[in-house]
Amino acid sequence: MKQLYILISLVAFSYGQTATYTGLTGMIYSPNYPEDYENSANDSYIITVPAGRYIHLTFLDFLTEEPYDYLSVKTGSGNEMYTVANYSRISGDKTGFQIDINSSEATLVFTSDLTNTFRGFAIKFDAIETGTMYEPTNTCSSPIHIQRFGIVTSPNFPENYPNNAFCSYLLTAQAGNIIELEFVAFNTEAGYDVLYVYDGPNNASTMIGKFSGKQIPSIILSTGNSIYMFFSSDLVNNFSGFSAVYTQISANNKDRRGVLPQALGTDPTLRKDVNNFKWLNSRRGAGQTEKNSST
Repeated sequence: MKQLYILISLVAFSYGQTATYTGLTGMIYSPNYPEDYENSANDSYIITVPAGRYIHLTFLDFLTEEPYDYLSVKTGSGNEMYTVANYSRISGDKTGFQIDINSSEATLVFTSDLTNTFRGFAIKFDAIETGTMYEPTNTCSSPIHIQRFGIVTSPNFPENYPNNAFCSYLLTAQAGNIIELEFVAFNTEAGYDVLYVYDGPNNASTMIGKFSGKQIPSIILSTGNSIYMFFSSDLVNNFSGFSAVYTQISANNKDRRGVLPQALGTDPTLRKDVNNFKWLNSRRGAGQTEKNSST
């Protein structure tokens, strides 16, 4: 009788959302990102690009409970879906992962169980002309006006950044807000290829820290509404670089994470909100069950 009750609970409290994405490029986020996704998720993301093109996915951030919370990649949509070989259960830490889908239409299905949740994912899709190779975006020296949250990466991430790079990024939040920065990947030539982060709008502001090598910096909070980042690489040896998530939060938020700049131990992030996206439907259950070991 107890086993039957648990089975019914799994069905009753699961929920799902379906979203559609069109165009040549866009961003796909897990529910609540960059906050943790919810338990019992069953969400679908349908991507449609112009005929004569295929879909390339870049995992700018991906962290789920392994192996229980996972993403399945399928070609087509609706009743005409076929799982892409080797990509039926993508789970764990897969930041920097890339997938080519030999179709102009694909569906991503995200599933989570009843316990433990993580940050989830931020996935960029690009429509690539059939017969050509994907070329990563060289994001270097760009101003970012934060609306809510986003992703910032080194040039070509997750491919290697170029030698002799000099890139600047200015993150600006709305007045009365501060910026929380969290690196999700970091890999540069230690001592030679360096990211400098400043608490303010330029390199005359207080330096929060300079970061190099493979250690991921800790979360940081700005004291004002701007962060300036400068990345430089030398003439030899290059690596995958960095990916970081930014979030705009109220300066009065008492639940904020991270440390203030004087702790000198940091991290940055940014990303653009996608406009070619809409939710089709949404349904949620009335609650969730807890696992109980009692008899």
